[in-house]
Amino acid sequence: MNLHAQAVEIILRNELFERDTENSVFMILMMWVRENYKDRQLYLPALLPLVDFTEMSHYFLISVVPSVFQEITNENVKKSLSYHYTLALENKIKMAKDVSFVPPTPVIRRLNAYESSDQKFAMKVEFRKISEWKIGEKYYSQPIFSNGYYFYFFMRVEISTADQSQYLAGYLRCTSEVTSNPLHYLPVNVTFEIELTDGRKRKFPPVSVVFDHFDRSIGSRMNPPNDNWERIRNGNSDIVKEDKIIVIISVEFKK
Repeated sequence: MNLHAQAVEIILRNELFERDTENSVFMILMMWVRENYKDRQLYLPALLPLVDFTEMSHYFLISVVPSVFQEITNENVKKSLSYHYTLALENKIKMAKDVSFVPPTPVIRRLNAYESSDQKFAMKVEFRKISEWKIGEKYYSQPIFSNGYYFYFFMRVEISTADQSQYLAGYLRCTSEVTSNPLHYLPVNVTFEIELTDGRKRKFPPVSVVFDHFDRSIGSRMNPPNDNWERIRNGNSDIVKEDKIIVIISVEFKK
């Protein structure tokens, strides 16, 4: 985040700079800009041509990118951004209507960080000192950066409104670091798995959801049917080993 603009340009021009999607390249660049917004936005007309907007995912291009552009204060910079954005939209429309249409060759041919990185990812999180958890408090994982978004998973002990029983719930959030507009649109399939003490995993049914607000999250009750919070806290549940709980969250991006 402290690099000079020339160093950022060198990185963006490097064909060995691996990324999962062009969404992430754009977001990394804008995160750098926001470190010193007033001065660094002036470099965008020179740096944005190194980002291939046509390669961005549909939902990212139509819901996140415009929010970022609206917050730019320099009118000359806005004009440059509008040009690249409009051209990308036109190319995507042509590609949808004509399968033989070939968009302009991007300035940089980047490497994918890993296979199918634009389609899905998985995060494995470990929560410790379960016996010390308090009812109602949130316990967060480290964030995962994928496809231009930040994903967090957190757990907390909740009280059922139906019978006042205490249970453990897990939630996934999708946020952005480069826009204050909380509204976006991202349809995904999410699957939760939780490791058991015998080495197996308990897999929850996949859920199809739409992230539409950075302050909202989607979640599930993590308790086994025959468990309650007291058993989990005391380490008598098969999801607790050495006072730890391990959860695997798989996210598949919809086209």
